[in-house]
Amino acid sequence: MTDIDKRFSEIGNLYESVDLINGAFHEISAQSEELNATGEFLKQLAEILNSLVRNFRVEQNSSQELIPG
Repeated sequence: MTDIDKRFSEIGNLYESVDLINGAFHEISAQSEELNATGEFLKQLAEILNSLVRNFRVEQNSSQELIPG
């Protein structure tokens, strides 16, 4: 194998490595977007649950006030 053939092979291997890294970054990016969407959903769910708990506390306190002591 000549020097040119070796260099050509090395360059080919480098391109292959860069392609694999590029694919990995795309996969990480897609997973990151998915995690962000999940985080947003969980944030909205937490806000809804907090609202329900607040409403429950108000109703619970109101009903306790109505009970004769």
